[in-house]
Amino acid sequence: MSQRELGATAVELASRQEGSEESRRHLVEQSRDFKRSAPEELKKLAAPLLKSFQAEIDSLLWRSREAEAAFLNVSKRIAEAPDPTLHLERLEETLERLQDVEAANQQLSEALEREVTCQREHADRDRRLREAQLGLAAKLAETERHTRNLQAGG
Repeated sequence: MSQRELGATAVELASRQEGSEESRRHLVEQSRDFKRSAPEELKKLAAPLLKSFQAEIDSLLWRSREAEAAFLNVSKRIAEAPDPTLHLERLEETLERLQDVEAANQQLSEALEREVTCQREHADRDRRLREAQLGLAAKLAETERHTRNLQAGG
């Protein structure tokens, strides 16, 4: 129920309360008229019935007033409560930003993983190159020794 609907219902309740009060006054007046104009024997027969009806009407009136007061109290609190729309919009924006950050984080993680793989490949390639250089240097030294031996012996 919207705040506008709550306000309309509150106005309708106030209108009904006035109508109920007017009806009650009219019934009281009719009861007095009956007591003034009815024969004594009819008054004695009707008195317990009228008292029972009056007690039930009073009870219903009390319940109605309590329920209406509770409704008005709740509708007043709702009307005074801050509109959650702004907070919900901010929360939605925050959630969208969080999703964007999570997507960026995922992309960065994947990029980092690719970079780490690339670094390992470079390190492995560098290691193989160093091993190849050492092997070539050893072969070169061997060849130079062999050449010197051939020159010295020949």
